[in-house]
Amino acid sequence: MYFSDLKETWEPVMSPFLGSDEIDYFETSKGWGAAIRNGGVKQHGTYVSYFSGEWSKPKMIFEDGLGPTRITKLPGALLATIGRRRYPYGAQAMLSYDEGETWDRETLILLAGNCGEGTKQHDNGYASSTYLPDGHILSVWYKNYSDAPYFENTGRIYTLEMAKYKWEDLKRVASNA
Repeated sequence: MYFSDLKETWEPVMSPFLGSDEIDYFETSKGWGAAIRNGGVKQHGTYVSYFSGEWSKPKMIFEDGLGPTRITKLPGALLATIGRRRYPYGAQAMLSYDEGETWDRETLILLAGNCGEGTKQHDNGYASSTYLPDGHILSVWYKNYSDAPYFENTGRIYTLEMAKYKWEDLKRVASNA
């Protein structure tokens, strides 16, 4: 079967995401949400919008340098996994306990701070997480060790890194921060 065979079941939905890229959808009890990176390569923020019949107006959750963001549904919370592309560089996480309406911006949880030394930038990002049946969270991201300007010699010195941790431990760290 080709996807075009399903065109009778498609329901086009207009979205407010013009000029955006790197969209990640997640489910809430109210419908669907989307984390959206907007603004291109040089300047971009991450916004969140909700769909329940029509899309809500996007609201910024992370300023430039934090993203692209991927959202993972956890028991009782949403986890945003972030590649931080400004000092302090690294893979980070942030939690929302109200299905993404608000985010605990004061408690950025450091998953890996090894994506740069001092104020020297190393490209990193596209962090993503999944919740495993045993209660662990697996987060992955890439890191670039090259000193070449952004997009020059891409792929020369990239690594893929990951962290596996318990959801209970993440909650404990967040509550003690």
